[in-house]
Amino acid sequence: MSNNNNNDNNENSNKDNKESCYLDELKINSFSFLDELTERFVCNKCKKSRKYFCYNCYVTPENIKDNIPQLELPIGLDIIQHKTELKSKSTAIHAKIIAPTSTTIYQYPDEVPEFENPDEILLLFPNETAIPVSDIDITTVKRLVVIDSQWSNTKAMLNHENLKNLKTVKIENYNTVFWRYQNKGDEYLATIEAIYFFYKEFAEKLNNGIYNGQVDNLLYFYNYYYNKIVQNYRSKNLSLESRKKELLFNNSKQKTQHYKNIQKKKKKSKNRNNTLDITDP
Repeated sequence: MSNNNNNDNNENSNKDNKESCYLDELKINSFSFLDELTERFVCNKCKKSRKYFCYNCYVTPENIKDNIPQLELPIGLDIIQHKTELKSKSTAIHAKIIAPTSTTIYQYPDEVPEFENPDEILLLFPNETAIPVSDIDITTVKRLVVIDSQWSNTKAMLNHENLKNLKTVKIENYNTVFWRYQNKGDEYLATIEAIYFFYKEFAEKLNNGIYNGQVDNLLYFYNYYYNKIVQNYRSKNLSLESRKKELLFNNSKQKTQHYKNIQKKKKKSKNRNNTLDITDP
């Protein structure tokens, strides 16, 4: 499906918008029809109620599926998703919805595949041995593997028998526009952002440095959600950045209160241990 410029999507939301970002420049199909959805749909596989797509079965409602862009990626994509990752909040699911024939999702640790030709596979992770996309031999690469988990789980995942010997690749440095609180810096991307930037750089390498938005629709739902959230905050005279700071502040207060509660429990426990129980024989 051809890419339509997203000017229609952002024309109103980006007026006087001081929070402009790389999403504003993407060539993305119109998602105005998503705003017209008034009812949720029942997934024909799991029978659960969903809005835009089923994040468990990777299907979209019949009445809009022809309007949702579909991509064929230049190389296959394998997403290894940690079992504790909430599918309802996972941005990696977007890749499966937009590029279904190119994308496979496996659950860690039980479903991690044993790759038959590891020399033809790259693992997207910025460790010390990772090479930039610009330095890879694109003629030998058949698939990309991406980890979808919290950063605290990545070390264990990378040590999995079927992953630890894969060659690693890294993208250039980018800043995230992810709207949820995270205790990392802006250079820590949402999973779908990392996937997108890899395929963007890969497409540039395939086309001698020229990029015409071939994989921009990977961020179709991500862009839609971002715009909805920014519009919502702006209607309340808030900025997305101020909301992130508010979440950071609230999270810090919660951690402080949690620490105080632990100390109180320890103190109570110590006092009980030091109290003579006169019922003892």
